Amino acid sequence: SEESTKKTPVKKIVFAGEREKCIPKQIIGQESSAPKQFASNVIVTSKYTWYNLLPLFLMEQFSRVANVYFLVVSILEYNCFNTDTELFSISLTNNVSSNFPILCLVLLVELVTQVLEDRKKHIADARANAKPAHLFVASGNEFRDVKWRDLKVGDLVQVRQGEEFPCDLLLLCGKTKKGGGCQQ
Repeated sequence: SEESTKKTPVKKIVFAGEREKCIPKQIIGQESSAPKQFASNVIVTSKYTWYNLLPLFLMEQFSRVANVYFLVVSILEYNCFNTDTELFSISLTNNVSSNFPILCLVLLVELVTQVLEDRKKHIADARANAKPAHLFVASGNEFRDVKWRDLKVGDLVQVRQGEEFPCDLLLLCGKTKKGGGCQQ
């Protein structure tokens, strides 16, 4: 019969503004892989911070074979292995490196370039995180403007035509100029 082939709709509960209820409960007898805490909505595209700039930059630069080569040649030019015998005197530049200043200059120019590019990313991140989003406040039954970085899992957000989506969203209702949407 036709009635037996129809599927009954599955009711789903959506929790708005109740973050605690967004974390699935543990299934009896099984470990849950659900996160105990959700990540924030802060956008970070920059690579460097003030505390990781130098180590990360040097690691990146000396992962290049050319930079390692010139560093080794510079060390050998300084004749660091001098043992008071002419047998180990391998420096052709009288223990003065001609490559080291050039290597330092190249690294300095690259560092300045990287810092300037990363600064632009920090500024773009700050702009994106400060954009307004329209958050539904259930207690006041109204929408309030908040910054993208302040959105949390479980928040109801209104996205108007032409606006960017501030985070990963589940579309609950949509309307067009021709009508439609939200009748379910």
